[in-house]
Amino acid sequence: MSDRRMPASRLVLAALCAVLVVGGAPPAAATDDRGGGTTAAEVPEQLEGSLAWPVPQAQVLRAFAAPSTRWGAGHRGIDVAAAPGETVVAATSGTVTFAGTVVDRPVVTVRMDGVPWEVLVTAEPVAPLVAAGDVVEAGDPIGTVVGGHRPCGACIHLGVRIDDAYANPMALLGAERAVLLPLARGSG
Repeated sequence: MSDRRMPASRLVLAALCAVLVVGGAPPAAATDDRGGGTTAAEVPEQLEGSLAWPVPQAQVLRAFAAPSTRWGAGHRGIDVAAAPGETVVAATSGTVTFAGTVVDRPVVTVRMDGVPWEVLVTAEPVAPLVAAGDVVEAGDPIGTVVGGHRPCGACIHLGVRIDDAYANPMALLGAERAVLLPLARGSG
């Protein structure tokens, strides 16, 4: 190779690197936002209060905690106290889209009918009494509680997804919003 060609080769290589570095990055508007922001879905007003509790005398043991990024740590649902063997009822009317095992726990998922969004309501660990494709009404038995949900032992995890984003089930259950009360005089 002659000395005369060396600088031209290096120039071409430098130009190619510049194109890849500058031209290879997508414009800001085209970047994928899955890595940032909250993953909590806004709950449309029409869905507020649209779910029923899956077990009677429901007591929330662990609240929803949206992760700060799509794949970040969080609690994508609520844990509700329930005894092993207790009957779990459909929290919504809809079609069972899944009834089986995910990793090591039984899960039942119902897609809410009659709304313009894809709303999926999931209960676990729940041994299914239904099958994928079954149509259920809110309050119909869908399974029984299986003990051993790691975070709380005897409970079920109730999750909600609206159009591929997790939502706080409490908003759909019609739970009252927290109200801060003033301290009583002399208590402080």
